[in-house]
Amino acid sequence: MTVLGVVPYLNAVPLLAELPRELAQKGADPAVLARWLREGSVDAALLPVAEGLSGAGDGFLGHFGIACDGHVESVLAFVPHEGPPSSWPRHVVLDPASRTSVALLRVLLERAYGLTPTYVTADVPGPDPAAHPDAVVLAIGDRALHRAAAWRGGIVDLGAAWKAWTGLPFVFARWTARRGLPAADRGTLARALDAAAERGILRTDELAQRHGPAHGIEVGAARRYLGRSIRFRIGPAEEAGLARFAEELGRIGGPRP
Repeated sequence: MTVLGVVPYLNAVPLLAELPRELAQKGADPAVLARWLREGSVDAALLPVAEGLSGAGDGFLGHFGIACDGHVESVLAFVPHEGPPSSWPRHVVLDPASRTSVALLRVLLERAYGLTPTYVTADVPGPDPAAHPDAVVLAIGDRALHRAAAWRGGIVDLGAAWKAWTGLPFVFARWTARRGLPAADRGTLARALDAAAERGILRTDELAQRHGPAHGIEVGAARRYLGRSIRFRIGPAEEAGLARFAEELGRIGGPRP
């Protein structure tokens, strides 16, 4: 049986809801999926693109993933107060759940804003910004959506910040094959993943209504999030954004924290 590494976040639901039953799903936070892919315990994973760009797995599969073209809502930097980047603390607390979001924050801070922060990684995913009042705090996924509802300081949406700086969409995760997956199996799997995504996207409103509350997100907010903030199709503009991200990663020297 083919095994897929998936994330337990609302933004992945349209990609997963229509997967055929012969594709087993194994779930964890994004950062865990790279280890599974390297170990060969999954055949493909909805992998953070920073991991794929750094050599995890054996290339992207198909034409779908998790992307945005502006505000993404669920990849957020929490700052103690509203103000320009020059006024932000230079201490940054990172979410351990995703390498791509960490790399994107580094690119924005170091390349777009010219800052030289110090970084620490939180002990648990979705760190609480209230526990770090003198730091910039990164949180992703459903946990970021929940943190934003209670936060009274400044919030920087990393998708919007990337769009403002580059004019391009941003790709957070893509289906990625394990090394050694036979070429014929890659093609068959890519087609199955694309077909499932096509069907799932047509059900976005229904899926938001069904799954939003289970993720602690009100139905209207879930519909907006899945229908407007998250993009699933990886087209030419998204490919251009991914290429730019790869260039910027090279300029900051790849993953350091």
